[in-house]
Amino acid sequence: MATLLQNIIDPQSFSILSFKDRQKRRLFNGGSLAGAFFCLFFSVISFITKLNWLAYLTGADMFILLGGVWLTNMGFFTLARHTSFNSSMLLFIGLNYFYGTLTHTEIYLFMYPVIAIFMFDDKKSIFGYCIYFMAVFLLCLYLQNNFTGTYGGDTTEVRKFTVFNYLFAFGMIVFMVYAFKSENLEYSQKIAEQKRAIEEKNKEITDSINYAKRIQDSLLTPHTVLNGYLKNNFLFFQPKDIVSGDFYWMHPVSDSEVLIAIGDCTGHGVPGAFVSSICINKLNEAIQKTSSPGKILENVNREIKINFGQTGNENIRDGMDIILCHFNTVTHKLKYAGANRPLWILKNGALSAENSFMEIKADKISIGGFTEGNQQFTEHNIDVQPGDTIYLFSDGFADQFGGENGKKMTTKRFREWVISNNNLPVVEIGDKMKASYYAWKGKHEQIDDVTVLAIRV
Repeated sequence: MATLLQNIIDPQSFSILSFKDRQKRRLFNGGSLAGAFFCLFFSVISFITKLNWLAYLTGADMFILLGGVWLTNMGFFTLARHTSFNSSMLLFIGLNYFYGTLTHTEIYLFMYPVIAIFMFDDKKSIFGYCIYFMAVFLLCLYLQNNFTGTYGGDTTEVRKFTVFNYLFAFGMIVFMVYAFKSENLEYSQKIAEQKRAIEEKNKEITDSINYAKRIQDSLLTPHTVLNGYLKNNFLFFQPKDIVSGDFYWMHPVSDSEVLIAIGDCTGHGVPGAFVSSICINKLNEAIQKTSSPGKILENVNREIKINFGQTGNENIRDGMDIILCHFNTVTHKLKYAGANRPLWILKNGALSAENSFMEIKADKISIGGFTEGNQQFTEHNIDVQPGDTIYLFSDGFADQFGGENGKKMTTKRFREWVISNNNLPVVEIGDKMKASYYAWKGKHEQIDDVTVLAIRV
């Protein structure tokens, strides 16, 4: 018997529903079965005591409530709710019409707004039914106080049902509260279990990514090596996530010559870190053949296209934007080639701050991506002077949203900031740049990896 009731209240078809929707249907079916039992009890007693209209009304409502269970289990939950609510209201109105002051069924109407709030999600239906239930409640009170009813038999029999009304109404309220509490306890337990599972998975994933960061850090040039060849510099490197699609790289060519690069690979986080690892590897391979920045980028572009093309998937367009420089620390000769990333030089001793700024534009094409396999990159030769400052950077700083209005920093604002602070020692510029970035970002989410390398000649 228990299994049969369980299958009626919670059939297998409910398993495909969300927990919230399943909970609604289970409580509706349970309440409808309890209401049908209540109607059956009163219908039988009514026939015995010859309260015919009470028997007819409760009998009809019993079949409607059972029909609501059937409709719910067949997938017509909305129709079942509306049918059951309206049949119950007609029952109460009918009882008060036929028995007038002898009935006290209005107590049931107090719990119906609660049922509507639980059974419906949209405010329109909840508000409409609450108004409807209030109107029925007032109508029942009116019939009780102003209408003697059509019953002409012994009123003692009818009055006996008042006690059953109160007892059953109390029982229904207890059932609803208990069922709601039980369901929510089960729901809370499931949430707690899911939370523990998610926390464990999150810890495993985070531990894996932290280990990946150690691997990525081993591919980046150590700060001690940077400082050993570039005595006067600052590096601002702030990944969006634990690992980064940006990278900084340096390789000594001789005691006085170094290759320096800032790369910005497709994506950020784990995908970006995978691409950056491949790009660093291709840079390390390319410098075995040449030290020319333009030729290095040509080799890296070709190798990356071959590497990503091995899958046969033409939709893979990953690659990188990059600044690559060859710098002689003795002669101050600078060679630069860039893919979508310009090089900035702040000249020392210019007549005005604006005149101190020099931008060497990059080729408007990324490494990999939509380039041709034989893509060439322009190599620029620049003479820099002592006191000049060279800026290599990704687009993360300029693209960050923030400020009072949540707007993008923009390259223009970033350039103005660099120009206005060029008179400071380079280390102070670095500290001030970091502070300015975090002040600008404020509570906004970091949207990309940030890398800025400045070298004072």
